[in-house]
Amino acid sequence: MIKRRKMVRAFTGEPLAPGTTERLLRAANRAPSAGFSQGYSFLVLQGQEQSAPLWEIFYEDAPHAGAREAEERAEIAALSRAPLVIVPLASKDVYLDRYARPGRCARAGPWRLTRPGARR
Repeated sequence: MIKRRKMVRAFTGEPLAPGTTERLLRAANRAPSAGFSQGYSFLVLQGQEQSAPLWEIFYEDAPHAGAREAEERAEIAALSRAPLVIVPLASKDVYLDRYARPGRCARAGPWRLTRPGARR
């Protein structure tokens, strides 16, 4: 169980304590999901070598003009020193399949889940 959380926006070169990654992933896998469908996975990037491509994408997508450009780029640079990055990924299809089954949405209301382009 995670008893407290802390927002960190600057990182040192200090390595994580042994078992930290596994403990965080175990806690994340206990998170509730719609209908216990667990339509998520996690991309784990350890160290700057693995996470550098992700930060490059963020850096490229940061605004290239305006008042916040320097601030956004500084935030990305600070975050890029993180020893561990866990990227949550969701599968929309898992949730749509789960609630497309007969009887799954009857209690939820007058709406209906559909896939884009699906016949009604």
